Amino acid sequence: MIDLMANAFGPTQWLIIIAIVLLLFGGSKIPEIMRGLGSGMKEFKKGLHEEEEAEAAAGTARRDAAPPSGGPDPAALEERIRQLEAQLQAAKTAGTTSGSEARKE
Repeated sequence: MIDLMANAFGPTQWLIIIAIVLLLFGGSKIPEIMRGLGSGMKEFKKGLHEEEEAEAAAGTARRDAAPPSGGPDPAALEERIRQLEAQLQAAKTAGTTSGSEARKE
């Protein structure tokens, strides 16, 4: 589409368009407009980079973060598992002993 527009106007037409723009905006306004356009593009790119960095930092923070305040503590869960395993082992041992005693009677 842009190629069609570039080919639609010859060098003479482009010179006329540039002359009209200079007359409308004046020679001093055009550098200000271009400067504003350049700073706007720079701010836009800066915003994109900041957003990408924030997303990357949030992704790493989410992986490294502790569980939510209402969630279980992993150390406490491990301790509870050890306690339950000890109780299970004790129950198995008691069941084996009571079962052998029951057979003796």
